[in-house]
Amino acid sequence: MTAPSRPEEQEKQLRDKCYNLLRTEAKLAQRLIEEDARHETHFSTELLEKFYRTTTFDLRDHFAKLGAFRSLDRGNLGIIPANYILNVSLFIQCDKYDFDGITAPLASPNRRYRLKPHRALLADLEALFGFKAGTKIDLHLLVNRDWLSNAALSEENIRKARVAKLQEELASLEKDLANTTPTTRDAVEQVARTECQQLTNNIMTKLPREIRDMIYFHLSTRDRELIEREHFRTTLDPITRLYSYDFNRWKAQHFPAHYWNTDYVGQPFYRELVENYYRTSTFLFGDDPGVMKRFLTTDEMKLGIPPKALLSSVEIGLNAVSHDRGSFRAYMFGIPKSPERMREALDGIFELKPGAKIVIRFVTEAKTKEERDEHCKGAMAMLFDDTQVEKMKMYKVKFVVDEGQVWDLAEAMREEWMGIHG
Repeated sequence: MTAPSRPEEQEKQLRDKCYNLLRTEAKLAQRLIEEDARHETHFSTELLEKFYRTTTFDLRDHFAKLGAFRSLDRGNLGIIPANYILNVSLFIQCDKYDFDGITAPLASPNRRYRLKPHRALLADLEALFGFKAGTKIDLHLLVNRDWLSNAALSEENIRKARVAKLQEELASLEKDLANTTPTTRDAVEQVARTECQQLTNNIMTKLPREIRDMIYFHLSTRDRELIEREHFRTTLDPITRLYSYDFNRWKAQHFPAHYWNTDYVGQPFYRELVENYYRTSTFLFGDDPGVMKRFLTTDEMKLGIPPKALLSSVEIGLNAVSHDRGSFRAYMFGIPKSPERMREALDGIFELKPGAKIVIRFVTEAKTKEERDEHCKGAMAMLFDDTQVEKMKMYKVKFVVDEGQVWDLAEAMREEWMGIHG
């Protein structure tokens, strides 16, 4: 059996029942009028407060009325809505604002109103800050999807039109450039050739060789000039689109600067420049067979003198271990290279002029110092026979083993002679 409600609970139930019957704004207004006529305001005050607290007010986009709504004292009961309202719903019609040109295409083509700047939206929403803290405010953004789709297509069409316009302008500029470039380029090249010829002629006639060598050193000396098999590769003919050897194309690829061109600097200057290039640069060779000999004996620069007569410094990199892909073990751990293969990489070394500096960088991949020393001592016997070892006396030879131990050939031979003769 349910216990009877207490008097205060019964009163609350009656009040809630009354409130539910008078919940609509029209009935509430009528109730306020009736109570005002009877001068009974206590229940009306309580009823109005509860109405504000429990109702969600849908204000749509009536921003102009928002300020008046939140401060209007209905029934003159001293109740300001902003102090009691807990739920507000507001709708923003996006097609009424221009968000930096983004929303403009969204507006209906038949609209009869001007778009508001996006800053106006901040002013419209400012009245929301008059509600008390904790009020729940739902903002609904309304966008017409059909207009949005049309706007996207319109924007795409605008961009396509811009691209087409730019392409037309580019084609027109290229046409004008094609008509004027040949004569302009020819005139500029002719002036450049004349001035360069005059400058290099003055260098050759008015400066001593010591000063000219300083100029050549700045222009052509290279600390590490790598010569690989690709150095001799043929070049693409721009007309036939076929690969073939052509000296001018090869030279333009390897020496593109204008001071390597005799049309600009003249033959005497060019000759001394190339001679300096060979004499003062250090040329690096790998262990590709035959590459060094071909380079030393081929007059690539058309001097009438092979490079071997001028070169004074070379470095050769030899790897005693080959990581051949023929087997997994060879690829992962390596196998010793045959002496014949390494000798082929050194073919041409005796083409160098006497006194040339030769550095042989020997990579053994040895794990211990003892293994490395053994490789170093056996390298000469493996790479050169007795006659060739004797010829090596003409050069300044150094062995660098695994970038660690340096073995000077002249010093080693002197120690060996002292060990024999005392």
